[in-house]
Amino acid sequence: MPSAMLLHDIPRTASVTAVSAHFILHTYLGGPTAWRGRVAALTEDQQEALRPPEPVADETPPTAADHALIAALRHDGRASVADLAAAAGLAPATATRRLADLRARGALFFDVEISAALYGVTTQAFLWMAVAPADLDEVATTLATHEELAVVVATTGPTNLAAQALCPDPAALHHYLTHRLGAHRAIHTVHTAPVLEIVKAVGPLTA
Repeated sequence: MPSAMLLHDIPRTASVTAVSAHFILHTYLGGPTAWRGRVAALTEDQQEALRPPEPVADETPPTAADHALIAALRHDGRASVADLAAAAGLAPATATRRLADLRARGALFFDVEISAALYGVTTQAFLWMAVAPADLDEVATTLATHEELAVVVATTGPTNLAAQALCPDPAALHHYLTHRLGAHRAIHTVHTAPVLEIVKAVGPLTA
């Protein structure tokens, strides 16, 4: 979030009475490792197309053409190879190879947004947890394997672990909180914030 929005625009909105910002220190689940339940609405071929390749260690900095490809995809994630090649000044075959290289290096990944109704989710919640620092990595790694969670991240602030839960209904969320999550004694507190409505989600950037 731009600092101007966080420090000036949001606090000046009359109906906003408090602002709390947290910094993500580490991502255990999210980004290229998105929620597993999402792929249930895709065919095997579609899942394979989105599956990232095995990572390749390469410390070579991205080229100007690589940055142009990423910028074009950030603007329109559904752009064709021909359009991407034109934006980066490359031949289509070269653009295809550069995209494959960026994916293999972990610099680029593809994602897809699907309506929650398609995979039976009616209840979403953000979970803010306080975990003993010595147990944080172990707990977060375990939670990242839970089918109910789409995001697991270590953060700054009064709580040091945050997650997003996606469940079929409130009863399923209650069962997850009291049984699966409650089994981790290293989690000292859990604050549950239900999501009533998503007003704005991820979308393309426009000039």
